[in-house]
Amino acid sequence: MDRLSTLVALSKRNIEVGAVKCRLCIDYEESSDLLTSCYFTTLIWQFVSNWYHISSIFAFTVRDLPQVHDTNLGFHKNKILNGIILTAYWCIWKTRNEVIFSNKPACLSKTIEDIKSLSFL
Repeated sequence: MDRLSTLVALSKRNIEVGAVKCRLCIDYEESSDLLTSCYFTTLIWQFVSNWYHISSIFAFTVRDLPQVHDTNLGFHKNKILNGIILTAYWCIWKTRNEVIFSNKPACLSKTIEDIKSLSFL
């Protein structure tokens, strides 16, 4: 529904944000598809698919990711994968906010470690 406060969404609401480039990859505009379309997040989804031993996750929009777990993995494995996807969403957004608000560099390995540790919880 494009309600995330991404740089493009804020700019459309006439809020001065400066450049609207994604702070994680610096390649694309930061839209709600930030969670799927930038190079940084593509690597995250590749990690998730390798870690969970499923075929590579290719999502073009945020709406594609919840459907990834609708496979023939079985009920419990689908629930677990859904939890990992939601955890990854949170960790990507948290990393993005640290880059923007705390001037920290985007660290792929730290984000992956956060996804692993929070998924086990």
